Amino acid sequence: MNILRINEHVSKQGGGAEIYCNMLNDLLEKEGHIINNFSIKSDYKKNKPILFIKSIFSLKYYNIIKNLINKYDPDIIHVHNFYNTLTPSIFISAKKMNIPIVLSLHGYTQWNKTNIFFKFPIGFLNWIKYIIRKNIVKKHVDIFECPSESIANFFSKEFDIKRKNIIVNPRPIDWNDKKIKKKNRRNKNILYVGRLTKNKGVDTLIKSIKNIRIDDFNIKLQIVGEGPEKNNLIKLSKNLNIEDKIFFNGYIKHSLLIDNYSNADLVVLPSIIPESNGLILIEAMSQSTPVITTNHGGQSELVKEGFNGFLFKPGDVKGLSYKICKILNDEKLSKKMGNNARKFVEENFKPIDHLERIFKIYCSLIRN
Repeated sequence: MNILRINEHVSKQGGGAEIYCNMLNDLLEKEGHIINNFSIKSDYKKNKPILFIKSIFSLKYYNIIKNLINKYDPDIIHVHNFYNTLTPSIFISAKKMNIPIVLSLHGYTQWNKTNIFFKFPIGFLNWIKYIIRKNIVKKHVDIFECPSESIANFFSKEFDIKRKNIIVNPRPIDWNDKKIKKKNRRNKNILYVGRLTKNKGVDTLIKSIKNIRIDDFNIKLQIVGEGPEKNNLIKLSKNLNIEDKIFFNGYIKHSLLIDNYSNADLVVLPSIIPESNGLILIEAMSQSTPVITTNHGGQSELVKEGFNGFLFKPGDVKGLSYKICKILNDEKLSKKMGNNARKFVEENFKPIDHLERIFKIYCSLIRN
C-alpha cells in the first residue's frame, strides 16, 4: 500500500504525536508498505505567528499537497497535526484528487472553545477560523482515528460526526519484553515527564510533595521536560522550602526515558485538562511502575482505581498527597499495582494489534 503521511512539524523535542508517527512508520514499513512523509522541518520554538488569512487557508500547501499526490500517487493520505501552518487546505487538495483521508486526533487544544473565544476582537476572529476549519475538516475527512473514547466522544459531539466514523485505536508501546524487578529502596522517586505548562498541573504535584510526611523514606520528585513554566515551578519549590526534594532534569531523549520509568517508584500525570491519551502513563506501566493521574480525559481510561494506580481530581493537592502516600507506604500494594500495570499494557497496547486496526481502516476506505 502506498501511504502519504502528513504531520506539520518535525522537532528534536517532538511530543506524543511525533513519537507515534515514527512508530507507525516503522510498523508499516516492516510490513512492506511504502510511506512518503511530508512535514515542515522547523523547531516549535522558532515558529512565528502567521497571518490570519493564511491560518485559515494556505494556497502554498494546497499546491504542495497536490504536487505530492501527482508525484507519489498514494492510495491513502494519513494526516496528523496540521493546525498552525498547513491549514485545512490540504484536505481540499486531497479530496479534489479523490484520495481517501484519515485524520488522527492527537489532542483537544486546537478545538477547545475555551482556548478560542477568550477576547474581542481576537476571540471573534478565532471563532470565524474555528467555524471554517471545522466545516472543512468535517466535509473532507473520511475517517477520524484517535487513542481514547474520551476524545472520540468529544469530537463526535463537537463536529456532529457519526460515531462509526471515529475509530478508537489505543497507541502502542514497544520498548522491551524483559520483566522489571523493582527494588525496595529507602529513596523513593516520584517521576513526572512532559511539557512544563500550566495545563499540565505540575504545580499541584510540587505542592503535594510539601504535604507528604513519610519519615522512613527520602522522597525525591524527578521532573523531566522543558517549558514556559519551568522558572515559576523552580520558584515555587523554593518558596515551599522543598527545593532539596525537587529535581529539574530538563529534556531527555525519548529513547532514553526507559531507565527513568524503570527507576521510578511512581509516575504522576497531574494534568488539569483532559489528555487525549496519556502516553507517559502507558510507558510507565510498561516498566511495572504504578501511576497516578487526574480523573478525566483519555488518561483516566488507562487507570483502574486501586488496580494499576489511582485517580484524583484536577488541582486537588491534598487528594494527590494522600494517593502518593498510600502507594509509597505500602510496598505490597505498590508491587501488586506495578505487576498489574505491566500486564495491562501487555494485553492492550500491542503494536501488532494497533497495526491491524490501522490497516483495516485503510482497506475499508480503499475498497469504498
